[in-house]
Amino acid sequence: QTAVKDSELSLLNKNTSDYISHWEGKRDKVYNDSEGKPTIGIGHYLNSSEQDRNLFKTLFGNTVDYNKVLNGQQKLTDDQIEKLFNMDVKIKEKLASKKISNFTSLPIYVKNAVINALYRGDIGPKTIGLMNSGDWANATKEYLNHKNAKSGPSQIQRRMKTNALAFAQYAKNKNEYITQSDYVIG
Repeated sequence: QTAVKDSELSLLNKNTSDYISHWEGKRDKVYNDSEGKPTIGIGHYLNSSEQDRNLFKTLFGNTVDYNKVLNGQQKLTDDQIEKLFNMDVKIKEKLASKKISNFTSLPIYVKNAVINALYRGDIGPKTIGLMNSGDWANATKEYLNHKNAKSGPSQIQRRMKTNALAFAQYAKNKNEYITQSDYVIG
């Protein structure tokens, strides 16, 4: 079932962490995400980079061994998961501010959708370019022109369609012309 749920739409107006955690789920032990990448907490990709290792060191000191987490030998506590997630959201907010020229002035539901799309990594340069040019109607169409929006797992399709509805609503509020057939919902 790939139809957007009302409960998911209502999360767009909540705080960013509630919206993203709804989609990501929460796991205290490493798992492979839909692309086979090692992940923990609320969608944190463990990429083994020096930057990621330093993030863990900064957040957790010596209480968490990155290699043990990566190898499934150490779990994170709920507090550690929350701390990591809050940092990830801040990082995505900064990225959104850099990529989307008027990001800080956007309504919360659009900000949440943008951050959620960046969190998943499914918002491309064409979509961002259209957003920056103020063409949110075509940004909506371009965003849904992604393989995961068309034929990905149903939860990812729903997630992308929910984000797209936020973009489309913003386009509508700005009086851009967009039709429902441009972003088929269900």
